Amino acid sequence: MWREFLEQVEDDLHPRATVIVLGDARTNGRDPRADVFARIVARAGRTFWLNPEPRLYWNYGDSVISAYEEFCEAFECWTTQQLEDFVKALTRPIHAP
Repeated sequence: MWREFLEQVEDDLHPRATVIVLGDARTNGRDPRADVFARIVARAGRTFWLNPEPRLYWNYGDSVISAYEEFCEAFECWTTQQLEDFVKALTRPIHAP
C-alpha cells in the first residue's frame, strides 16, 4: 500500500506538504514496509498518524505502529479531546518546541 501511495503522490510531496494517516497500523500479516513509509516522510514536511485505537492496543496482535512511529508523530485519536489535541499539534508552527 505504501509503495502505491508513494507512486501516486510522489510529485506532490515537498517540504511544505503535510501527510496525515488515519489507521490502526494493523498489517493483517503483511510486511509493514516501514522503509517506503520512511521515504514518504522524508519527502514531506510533516507527517502525522491518527490511530483510532486506544494506545493500550498499539503493537498488540498485528498492530505495528512502532514501525511507523519512529518516522512520524502518532496520536491516539478515538475521543473528541484527542482529536482536539491533534488539531492543536497540526496548527502549531513547524519549528515550535
